[in-house]
Amino acid sequence: MAPTCATLSTKLLPGLDWRPLTFEDPLPSNWVCQVCGLVCKKTAVLHCSHTLCNVCFEASVALGGVCPVDGEVFHPDDVGKVRLRPGQLLKLRVSCWNVAHGCSFVGPVFEFLDHFEKECVYHNVSCHRCNQDVPRRNLVQHRVSGCEPTRSAKAAPSDVTYLGGQLTEALDKASAEIKQSIAELKDSYNELQASVNTVADQVRRERSEAKQVIYEAIASHFTRLQATHTYVNTPGRPSVNEKESKDGDTYLCPEAQAQLQGDSVSPLNPEGRKIYDRSFLIKLQAVPMSLKKPLGLPRLNIIKGKAMLPKLPEVQRPRYLQEDLHQIDRPAGHTYGDDCLKKTVWWI
Repeated sequence: MAPTCATLSTKLLPGLDWRPLTFEDPLPSNWVCQVCGLVCKKTAVLHCSHTLCNVCFEASVALGGVCPVDGEVFHPDDVGKVRLRPGQLLKLRVSCWNVAHGCSFVGPVFEFLDHFEKECVYHNVSCHRCNQDVPRRNLVQHRVSGCEPTRSAKAAPSDVTYLGGQLTEALDKASAEIKQSIAELKDSYNELQASVNTVADQVRRERSEAKQVIYEAIASHFTRLQATHTYVNTPGRPSVNEKESKDGDTYLCPEAQAQLQGDSVSPLNPEGRKIYDRSFLIKLQAVPMSLKKPLGLPRLNIIKGKAMLPKLPEVQRPRYLQEDLHQIDRPAGHTYGDDCLKKTVWWI
């Protein structure tokens, strides 16, 4: 649809160019440039039916003959020309520029300028008190009836100053809160660093103490082992873990008693087995030998010193017991082994 509002650039009537006019009837489409919207005395109609003013047409030709509306390529010689006659334009009816303020003028273009400059009473002016646009004919009544001075031009800077002060106050408050938060974070960081340092010092101290305790324990154990090793390798020492005093009492040396108690007299230990067997034989020799038959046992028939009993199979002594019996030193006046066993009566 053709526009009803356009700007003139015809140089036909001074004072009307470059000011938008509202026409009573739509303008022909080939009068208005479809790029800049101006009404000129001459227009160019492309083969794509788009209309350009002289300025837009020359610019399109300089770019290679391309329509700025749809991009169609055209040749300058194939473009139609339209010339606007002054009589056609001056007879068109337009509305007053103060139609929004209440003016109802509608007339031909050639009468419009005289009406607007000399006859129209709907021109607006600005009130210096409240900075409002008021029709000139109503300005006195507006001032007498009272206007809002707070909306004046002088009041505007005060409002800006007030808002600026509020903004500054809010920014200062936010800045203070941020600084306080940063200070609290620094304090928390310092406390955390102090705690970490304390824990690290305690760990280092306890580690040093633990190393010292372990070192002392190892040194003490090594000393005891060295003492035991020295005692064991001493030439002319008594048997592995015992000595005999002059009065015949038997005791264990302190070193052996501390290190080898239990293991030294165990029958499972080869050395301890000899000691165990020797102690057993000594205790067996001390038992009083009696050939009396204990009360309550059945009577046995003895013929020529031999019991009328089936002969029991002979039990072979263990090898270690046979060897140890020959190796045990016999004190003077005492006999072990077969003599001792002959005195023992086994009641069956």
